[in-house]
Amino acid sequence: MRQIILSLLLLLNYYSAAAQMHDNHWIFGYTYAAGNTDGTLLHFEKGYPEFRLENVRQDYFYYAIVCSDSAGNLIFHTDGRQLRNRLHQLMPGGEVINPGKMREEFWDGYPTLTGGMAIPAPGRENFYYLIHTTLKDGEPITILCPELLYTLIDMNANNGLGSVVEANSVIASGELPSPTLIKHGNGRDWWLVVGEYLSKTYLIYLIDPTGIHLVQQQAIAPASLTNESYTEASPDGKYFIITDSNTGLWIFDFDRCSGHLSNPRVLPYQPPAFFTSTLAFSPDSRFLYAGTHLVSYQVDMQSIDSETIAIDTIARYEYGASPAPPYMTHFFLPETAADGKIYYGTFNNSRAYHVINRPNLPLLAADMAQRGLELPKHNMMTRCYFPNYRLGRWEDAPCDSLAFAPGAEDRFSHIPWSENKPLRSTESIKVLKLPPGFNIPAATNEPPGEAFNPLNMKTIFRQELEKRKNRATENKTGQPRKQE
Repeated sequence: MRQIILSLLLLLNYYSAAAQMHDNHWIFGYTYAAGNTDGTLLHFEKGYPEFRLENVRQDYFYYAIVCSDSAGNLIFHTDGRQLRNRLHQLMPGGEVINPGKMREEFWDGYPTLTGGMAIPAPGRENFYYLIHTTLKDGEPITILCPELLYTLIDMNANNGLGSVVEANSVIASGELPSPTLIKHGNGRDWWLVVGEYLSKTYLIYLIDPTGIHLVQQQAIAPASLTNESYTEASPDGKYFIITDSNTGLWIFDFDRCSGHLSNPRVLPYQPPAFFTSTLAFSPDSRFLYAGTHLVSYQVDMQSIDSETIAIDTIARYEYGASPAPPYMTHFFLPETAADGKIYYGTFNNSRAYHVINRPNLPLLAADMAQRGLELPKHNMMTRCYFPNYRLGRWEDAPCDSLAFAPGAEDRFSHIPWSENKPLRSTESIKVLKLPPGFNIPAATNEPPGEAFNPLNMKTIFRQELEKRKNRATENKTGQPRKQE
């Protein structure tokens, strides 16, 4: 009987661990610019998006990290300046996140696009790591961060409301693009991958029950990596992707056992046909969605080792607004949600998300619905980013060493495609892979034209920050709120 009870407990722990709904809640809300009196929580408990308005007690602009427990209950969130619990109270020890001049100047939300993410601390029940990026004092207009930090949170403390154990500890310093987290092949630990702009290397860290450790440095970065790079990992952990605004889209294989990057390929940009600065994957890792603020492409990952790689245009911005001009809805940073769909934020404080409804399907069957989700409040470009929590252990791999680590989990079944829509874009193109040893050409100027307006993410980001500064100067009541 004792053995049976033990087996049942182990099985219960297994299924409890398998319900990895840490990405169940998104958050946005920007009171001064948007006229919000409440923050907005977007959640996916029922397999589709629902909204809940709450007084989150801080503004959200770009930077947003939000975390739910494994059952999908909200546990904490941060705007990059301070950490709040599920009741939106300041968490003890989390009063100051990302200390420095930039935190004080931008009291309505930390002004960087890269943000960060939160993960369960391996081997420590109800502990979480907050991985967060910073900015140089006086230099807000960049995607690079000078220090990558972590904050350790104990959700057992304070009657389950949480307390910070260790705040703002340095992981890495340098000129760092956005970090990426990938589940280890053992199904419990995590890999943290971050590039270093000056040394042209990738720093690869292991997050395990003993902490965060630098495991290796690889000099495998693009030869002319710029400070406008975005990174993404495929949901199955097999690929690591980085955009380089000078040379193209870089694709690496990733080994979830060793944390090793290999087999680099580059899809050279071919203006005006192909240019990209944003990335998101379909849940099944088959398709990569890349694009700019004016266009979204679909890359078939099954073709990347073929002689040519097919890239199809699935949507072009149609100059719509929500709810009406001047709230235009250019494509912003996309994110794959817990319901299996991809949601694009928009610029300019609109009240809509664009939605790719069936991202696992090819070409126009993916069904991009521009302004497909109406929001109850204006959203000033807030973007939540999540790693794939539901990626399980790599079965039968050398590092598949934890008997009760969960397998991969797919929360929601995907609706089959049945509507009568064309399967191929009229603007399908092919991009040649570079042969081994090919010298990457120098960057070319983007030609004029509506489809490839030289406005890029960094330029738009700079413009929005200037607006924020002007509003703060003009608003006599725009003073930092009293800390609770």
